[in-house]
Amino acid sequence: MSLQLILFDLDGTLVDSATDIANAFNYAIEQHGIPPVSRTEIEAMLGEGMALIMKKFDEWKELGVDPAVIRKHFREYYLAHIAVYSSPYPGVEDTLQRLKDFKKAVVSNKLEVFTVKTLRQLHLLRYFDLVVGGDSGPERKPSPQAILSVLIKLGVSADATLMVGDTAYDIEAGRGAGVRTVAAMYGYGSAGFADGADFTMNTFPELINIVTSLW
Repeated sequence: MSLQLILFDLDGTLVDSATDIANAFNYAIEQHGIPPVSRTEIEAMLGEGMALIMKKFDEWKELGVDPAVIRKHFREYYLAHIAVYSSPYPGVEDTLQRLKDFKKAVVSNKLEVFTVKTLRQLHLLRYFDLVVGGDSGPERKPSPQAILSVLIKLGVSADATLMVGDTAYDIEAGRGAGVRTVAAMYGYGSAGFADGADFTMNTFPELINIVTSLW
């Protein structure tokens, strides 16, 4: 069956957002005298989305710091500064416009409120038929459940769908759902994350050639 639906991860695939996330993370922990972390450390956490970042706050419980308070500081700061330094990767908006004949959805492990606000702030929300965050359903990537839910909601079969992402979580979720996968090599993925992907791309506009080959 020809391609009908393209699914996208957000952080590291559509948008370079690591600096804003790192700033919010460091704001939250510095309120409690905890040394800041680097952008590189944040990038390593982003494959699992905000869930891993939120779990990280639990490490300081033994210091007498309430993780719930740190999470609150993080959420408040990040919502207020969600796209100060974040930006779409080169060619994203033009490519999405060129893909206007396809249904498109975002499937992120980032909380839905963060995902939607990031897309809105960067003027990308209008390109998508559906946005799913890490808290939109009971399971996050690498579980295929979020993808399967999108297929049902948009009425598209797995063999007419493509999943684009920059980490092993995206590739594993796509394979588990029975859809073809594209590894975005420019994102935050660790070495070897693209193993098992059907396609790879080094820049976002290369997606056009992949889509053309499937249409």
